[in-house]
Parts: sequence; structure tokens; C-alpha cells
Amino acid sequence: MRVRASARGLALCAAAAVMLVAGCSGNADNLRKRLDAQNEQLAALKRDNGSLAKRLDEANRKLGEADRRLTQMQAQASEEAEQAAEDPYADRTENDLLVDRRLPADAAGLLLRLIETVNAKPKADDQIWARFFQDPSRMRYFIESVLAKPELTYVKLFYQGETTYAKPGKETVSMVVVGKLKTEGAHAFAMTDTNGAGWTIVDVD
Repeated sequence: MRVRASARGLALCAAAAVMLVAGCSGNADNLRKRLDAQNEQLAALKRDNGSLAKRLDEANRKLGEADRRLTQMQAQASEEAEQAAEDPYADRTENDLLVDRRLPADAAGLLLRLIETVNAKPKADDQIWARFFQDPSRMRYFIESVLAKPELTYVKLFYQGETTYAKPGKETVSMVVVGKLKTEGAHAFAMTDTNGAGWTIVDVD
């Protein structure tokens, strides 16, 4: 009976050992699978981080380029402003009519067309003067005086500043431009632009 009991006990021990080994092997496989999965996740995170780092580097590079361009533009604008303050006629030659660069282009255009019209010698009561003056009849004295000249020639048009008057539904910009005659003297043009409709001459002194 002892021999049988021992053999039986050995059989049970062997079976338990097999089950233990099998259990350990199964746990090891599961652990290995979890480790593999974690390694894959870690590798994916590293790839994502690498991609993010590249995008961040590219964004920083573009930002640096934008900063450099902005600095260059600011320096250029500052230089141009200094040049304009020192000499508003730097781009002109001595044979040109010197037009202050601060003068709005459409206002300068109106005055240049006025000069051409005067030198074309229309009559003082011609309707064409309404293109230039707010009230041509009020400016009749000026029209007649410039028509009496052999030629109206300015050497410089100076911008003398402007003022804006605003109220609901209406904004008027008033500006003074001085035209220095080639001969002696000058004309001071008082001009206005209401709601961006275009410049007109309201008075000349």
C-alpha cells in the first residue's frame, strides 16, 4: 500500500509540475505579448514625436524667415520715411515739376490737369472749370488771371497738411497745396474731398 501510495503521489506531483510549467509558460507568453504591444506603442510614439519635431522645426524656420522679412520691411520703410522728410523731391530732376510725394496722387493729378487746361486757353466761362472748382463763378478772378499769363508753369507743388472733419454720414478732408510759380510768386490751393468722391478746389490765394 505504501508503494502504491508513493507511486500515486508521484503521479500527482508530476501532474502538478506539468500544470505549473504550463501555467508559467502561458504567463510568459502573455507577458511577452504585452511587452511586444508596448514596444510597438513606444515605437509609434517615437515616430509621432519625430514627425512633430520636424513640423515644429519647419514652423520655427518659417517664423524666423517671416521675422527677417518684417525687419527688412521695417528698416526699408524707416529709411524711405527719413529720405522723404529730408528731401520730398529726391526722385525728380531739375527739369521736372517737383511734386511733393506726400501729396495724394489724385489731388496732384487734378492740379496737373488744371495746368494743362489753363495752357489750352479755354474761355473763362467755359463749363470745363467745373471739373476743378467747387464754384467756378467764385473763382472767376483766378481763372482770368492765369489765362492772362502766356503760360502757367509751376516748379514745385508743396503739400502743406490736411484736416479731417467728420460727422454722421459725412467725412470731409481739407488740404492746402502751394504751387510755386516758375516766375515770382505762388498759389495756395485750398482743396477738399468729401466721402472719397474726389478732390475739388474751393479757394485759391
